[in-house]
Amino acid sequence: RSTAYSGNPNAGFRQEMPFENVYGNSSLLTTVEDLIKWNQNFVNPVVGGPKFVTEMHTQGRLNSGRTITYALGLVRESWRGVPVVSHGGATAGYRAFLARYPEQRLDVALLCNAGSVNPEAISNRVAEIFLGDKLQPAATQASSRVKLPASTLQARTGQFRERRTGGPIRVTLQDSVLRVGNQRLVPLAENAFVSGAMRVEFARDAALLRLISPDADTTEYVRVAEWTPTATELQEYVGRYASDEAEVTFTISVKDGRLVRIDRYGQTANLIPSYRDAFAQGGVLVTFRRNADGRVVGMSLGLGRVRDLRFEKQ
Repeated sequence: RSTAYSGNPNAGFRQEMPFENVYGNSSLLTTVEDLIKWNQNFVNPVVGGPKFVTEMHTQGRLNSGRTITYALGLVRESWRGVPVVSHGGATAGYRAFLARYPEQRLDVALLCNAGSVNPEAISNRVAEIFLGDKLQPAATQASSRVKLPASTLQARTGQFRERRTGGPIRVTLQDSVLRVGNQRLVPLAENAFVSGAMRVEFARDAALLRLISPDADTTEYVRVAEWTPTATELQEYVGRYASDEAEVTFTISVKDGRLVRIDRYGQTANLIPSYRDAFAQGGVLVTFRRNADGRVVGMSLGLGRVRDLRFEKQ
């Protein structure tokens, strides 16, 4: 029954949203004890029976033939050498994580009502206490003896756009270290870096960036020009935008020299320029569409699991 909050003890907290704003995929009234019962049903199936349990654990297979860790609502993988079945969840300021270590018959469930919490990290620390010496040593951040000149590092900084989704990332140089967001890039060669388990490669002219996951999935980002919109350019986006599909209307306005998005509850969110006609608002990508004459006629939202949700300018 907890209300969700965002923020932290230093900056202060604010209520994130009423609990009943989301239906179906969220807004469940549950407890840690209930989640443990749910996990135990995979061991001794009462609800659904053995076939249900088998289906839930069936991992997906891509067109390439590679089997992925995601099954039907469960993630099956290995954590520090120990098999684990888990899933996390988040909406507004709510955070949750449920893990099952079948070989050790250990379950860990967390329900949090602060958006600043990382429940998977807390779950891992709890699991460490119970699994002890069954765990392999934790992976450490890769180190490198490769030293690149500041000019080479600086040439790889800038704004990049994901080729398919349009999602932006920024590469920065801080204290002679390249970073994507808060993630440090450790150099392996002039155009190859590593960040945790992710490999990062730049094209020779640094106009293209590739993120390569441990299972070889590759995401490409193209360099885009830095953009600071003028007051006149911001006015081009002002108006009301409606989606018949989502049955939602937003108002785009300018406040204190910034573009803002106002929802039906009157709540305002700042839109931060990413590249021309594209803005970021937290984890939401807001892009504006133009007609052949260059006039803004629509807006699209990208919310991670939803891409190009279209709104028409009224």
